[in-house]
Amino acid sequence: MVSDPEHPSVVETQLSTGITYYHQVEQRDEVLVYTSATLEEPLTIIGEPSASLQVSANTPDADVMVRLTEVYADGRSVSLGFGANLRLRYRDGFDKEVPLEKALRAWSARISSPDTASRHKGCGRFEYV
Repeated sequence: MVSDPEHPSVVETQLSTGITYYHQVEQRDEVLVYTSATLEEPLTIIGEPSASLQVSANTPDADVMVRLTEVYADGRSVSLGFGANLRLRYRDGFDKEVPLEKALRAWSARISSPDTASRHKGCGRFEYV
């Protein structure tokens, strides 16, 4: 994936309802979307959702964000958690600014979302964006 700092991803939220529209962002080339199979039976999620990633970029810095959503059969997407590892140049701590190398090297990043507790009836899917 190629980063383009001149054209950042933007998420639109309708303030009156709190509904966030993700479909335009999910279609961008630099956004990866992983979708589960349709749930066959109910599922309970309790705890801190997280993603462990291997990240590389073609720029000296990049932001990495992860969102867990439930996607209903009608296509509606509800966010269950959002985590961000802002600014990979601080991946070794906020006291050390270390630019990314423009190489094929990948760095490990673990991104956690706030604790959640929810019950899902089935028939939907989950996405990590």
